[in-house]
Amino acid sequence: MNILIRTDGSRELGNGHIVRMLALADQLLSHGIPFIFALKFDDFWVNRIREKKYKIVQLSAGSDHVAEFIGTLKEHKITHLVYDTRGDLSKDEMLVIKNEAKLKVIVIDSPEDTRLAADTVIFPPIPQLKEWSWDGFSGKVYSGWEYVFLRKEFSVKSNVSSSVETKKILLSFGSTDPFYLTEKMLTLVVSNPEIFNSYEFILLVGPQFNRLPSIKESADYKNLRISVVQAPEDIVFLFRSVDFAFIAFGVTAYELSALSVPFLCISPTPDHERSARIFEKNSLCVSLGLINNFAENFQRKMSLFFEDSTSIKKSIQEFRSRSTICDWPKIIEAIIKQYA
Repeated sequence: MNILIRTDGSRELGNGHIVRMLALADQLLSHGIPFIFALKFDDFWVNRIREKKYKIVQLSAGSDHVAEFIGTLKEHKITHLVYDTRGDLSKDEMLVIKNEAKLKVIVIDSPEDTRLAADTVIFPPIPQLKEWSWDGFSGKVYSGWEYVFLRKEFSVKSNVSSSVETKKILLSFGSTDPFYLTEKMLTLVVSNPEIFNSYEFILLVGPQFNRLPSIKESADYKNLRISVVQAPEDIVFLFRSVDFAFIAFGVTAYELSALSVPFLCISPTPDHERSARIFEKNSLCVSLGLINNFAENFQRKMSLFFEDSTSIKKSIQEFRSRSTICDWPKIIEAIIKQYA
């Protein structure tokens, strides 16, 4: 068995895909399962993976990318392709790759038609699965809280949670925040002093975030008690230090839920908004809606959140007592068991 992890991370795509694939790589390493990464972009993540001493190949984005990829798979004698990126391969291209390279394909959390060429697809608990067309798909579907890919520091179930208010709020809108939600949220917070005057803020940004100088010079930033944390070493400690968070819906939603930290989320796409409803259904969060209308919902949703904050925290604890978010043994089994 030899696994190739095809993923990407960039300012445009975000880093959620590659972060969870690095979490998978750590688990494969602990199981003694050989793997190699394949990325198209960007150099930041290529260097990070090399720093971890993981094998990696960098693919080109040329017109013959399918032939190049098949050659890479054959050269490294790959038996399993784990695919977690967006906008790269079509279903037909994946079928050609699968048949030519004679391998098993595992697609991670993708709405694209590439999933229809997979032998296995793995998803978090999302309602869209029942709405998408699965015509031509003959593989196996795994979906649930236990199939969420989290870094190891988040995947250890813990009942430890703070009941003491810290009067701190986390702001986290993705490692690169391509939608400029940081600036928009700072303006909203400053515009609602009656809600936020007693709070301190922690702005979390990723290592590639490049707008800090302009943000720190803004009037909104200067009018808040706020600190910036960029790529912290102990992110679990940081998350546990806040009362709640404002986030862009994505991997951070699952990480906060694993730590029983309530949050309010903004959805970059309608697909994200649909996924966020599962969190609302389980009283893990309050959804502020999509990027283009979240400001309209802000004051009303904040009032609801504060009115229900006690019951929300109780519901989160009840949910965590009965649910496992990220069960790595199950995930590894789904990827390799039937093909070992």
